[in-house]
Amino acid sequence: MKLSDTLGILAALLVPYRVQAAAVFAHFMVGNVPTWGVNDWESNMRLAQASHIDAFALNVAFGWPQNDASVAQAFQAAEAVGFRLFFSFDYAGNGSWPMNVVTRMLNQYGGSNAHFKYQGKPFTSTFEGPANADDWNTIKANTGCFFVPNYSSLGVGGGVADGLFSWAAWPYGPNNMTTNTIAIPQLALGVHASPRLSLTLPYDLEFTLRRIDDNTSRPCIVRWSPGVEAFSAAGLELWRHTSRANDGSDSLVRVEVDYSGGAKLAVASPRLLVQGWDPFLWELWPGGHVRFTAPLHERYHKGLVEGERYDLVWPGGEIAMWDWGTKHEHVGLELRVDASQPPLRVPARCRVSFTAAAEAENGAKRLEAIAEQERAPSTPLLSATLECPSTIPYGHPFGVTLKVTHGGLVSDTHELELTGRSVSAKASVCGVNDGERHRMTRMMTTNGMNATFRTTMLFLIADDPPVVVRIRNDVDNFVTLRVGETWNLAKVFDWSSLPDDTMPGDVFSFVFQGTSVDWWDWGSQEQSIETQS
Repeated sequence: MKLSDTLGILAALLVPYRVQAAAVFAHFMVGNVPTWGVNDWESNMRLAQASHIDAFALNVAFGWPQNDASVAQAFQAAEAVGFRLFFSFDYAGNGSWPMNVVTRMLNQYGGSNAHFKYQGKPFTSTFEGPANADDWNTIKANTGCFFVPNYSSLGVGGGVADGLFSWAAWPYGPNNMTTNTIAIPQLALGVHASPRLSLTLPYDLEFTLRRIDDNTSRPCIVRWSPGVEAFSAAGLELWRHTSRANDGSDSLVRVEVDYSGGAKLAVASPRLLVQGWDPFLWELWPGGHVRFTAPLHERYHKGLVEGERYDLVWPGGEIAMWDWGTKHEHVGLELRVDASQPPLRVPARCRVSFTAAAEAENGAKRLEAIAEQERAPSTPLLSATLECPSTIPYGHPFGVTLKVTHGGLVSDTHELELTGRSVSAKASVCGVNDGERHRMTRMMTTNGMNATFRTTMLFLIADDPPVVVRIRNDVDNFVTLRVGETWNLAKVFDWSSLPDDTMPGDVFSFVFQGTSVDWWDWGSQEQSIETQS
């Protein structure tokens, strides 16, 4: 590893803080370096020594697959170069640490010459975990550790701690320190998703942005967008699980995500005029959270292989645009990225694991019609088909036609005379421009798989109560059909309806998702002209 690369990693992973006048520690995210070997650890420890850093606080989240291997290599390297380490058990990442695992790790490494000690005891810390404070009475008794946790959210944990540290213990840039240890809000990010990612369908991620309870009553507003923060080059990292050749144990290999092409990523503006309904501007109270869902950006899908297991890892980041107060208080005001105000850290403490899977069939899947026994008896039997050209010129618009046919009556014990009998129905529920009822499937030329996405993204904000409409006043949205007749509706789509990276030879298919007619009646439109819907 080149020295310049190592310096970049060091700067990205370490956040210094001071616990006593004679020792400076640096918080080190072990989960961010799953591919490091002993030589990588040694070179970075030498850089830390040159920067007068005395020890790494090894932040480890429970259940990360590389914990044991990475920790063993770190201590081997530290013993070789004369550096010091201690654990910072992360209770906010993948959940609480079991007492027996913490005890085992402290007893295994606490006696090492590389383990930092205070008053002859192995120095130990945490990030959060006040709900498990009682565990440490037992852990301390079984390990003899000196316990200095970070309990930012709920306090010191019943006096079990031998000391405390705070993330506010280091000055920000040129700003002077203050006695206010809660000068800025403390945030945490969580990400959840299905353990199975389909290579042919969108993969939704559920983000939870949480503000740690700091015992104040001050709300704050922050701007955090998945499109800007999560899916950018500095956002979520993609790692693939592999088996080590020598012992078959699990290892992780970084998968490079190509940001050079495809759909463009959102760009955050340095200014925002608050209007009250601003997307991705969140209001957070102490102890509160917001939850929102976003599909994984298509550029991540391109590096996936069927049957392989992957991790999406949040490497940590900052929120530059924020302020104290509520959204309502800021309506009409302008938020700015203020260089004089410290950014909010969103620590690297979450990941999602999934296996990439392919559907059983390739090509466009034709949906089966609703079985007759699943339809309401004595109702019109309506069916829908789609037609479109087999080829379209590159860059040109193209048309799609929806055909709805009246096929007769859903069978039951009643016998209805349909000869000459017509049915009138609301036509808007079948509109081709409704992205919720239609999907476009793309056969990927690289692996023969399909990607599915909405054809349009339309929305309507309607705050008023429902309005009763007479057919007379809305004739364009109602249609009359006799048995065997077909109603056609054509829609022209712009080339922009297709993905930005569409190339000649790509294959697409429209799929009608099905729908329900929420109003219909026997008779013609003229006979129902005064009917209210």
